[in-house]
Amino acid sequence: MSGLLGPSLFPFTVALGLFGGLFLLELIALLLGGTMIFAESDADIDLDAPDMSGFGAIDIDGPDLTGIDISDFDLADAKTGLDLISVGADPAGQGGLGLLGLGHVPFVIWLGAALSSFGVTGILLQATGPWPVWLVAPLAAVVSFGVTGRFARLLGRLLPQTQTSAVTIRQLGSRRGIVTQGVARRDQPAEVRVRDGYGNTHHLRAEPHKDGDVIPAGTDVLVLYHRPTKRHRLVAISDS
Repeated sequence: MSGLLGPSLFPFTVALGLFGGLFLLELIALLLGGTMIFAESDADIDLDAPDMSGFGAIDIDGPDLTGIDISDFDLADAKTGLDLISVGADPAGQGGLGLLGLGHVPFVIWLGAALSSFGVTGILLQATGPWPVWLVAPLAAVVSFGVTGRFARLLGRLLPQTQTSAVTIRQLGSRRGIVTQGVARRDQPAEVRVRDGYGNTHHLRAEPHKDGDVIPAGTDVLVLYHRPTKRHRLVAISDS
């Protein structure tokens, strides 16, 4: 232990210690029913919508959105005919960050791989020496970034095959649904059936966005996520 904490190995031991700490925190999170690894993918990040004043009412598959301030809603998936938000950028096109593997896997995985590869590489190099830390540390960092980038790109190709199809409640917005039970009025939500992007069926409770609307069971609706209240609102879809 005294050798690992010696001047020639200290930065590499610290890196491995931080990696061990991340692993321990993730283990604790799993025991508590959570996870740090995929936490960022479920984060409910509130992006400011562009100023749509001047566009007037936008017709989305038939519902009447007249008088609705669409800046309060997430419309990234709705068929508005307008490219509101550019999403789905390819991490490989991020220049140097893409080469380092950032964006291909969750950041916690990338950080753990970088810390562990830096620590192991440094200790292996010092085993052939010892060498001055100022010489070994930059070399270990270069090797670490190369190994981490390759690992992240390879793992990133596998993650879509193993990720869960679970979605956040916010991702159910901007989708078509049907009122299945009850009559939706203001302050009186009804049950709505909606499918997510994976084809899975969800049931949620929502009320009309407009105060005077009454939406009975069996009505096709557009389900919108209302950011100020963090709840879903309904707009009836006309069959005409």
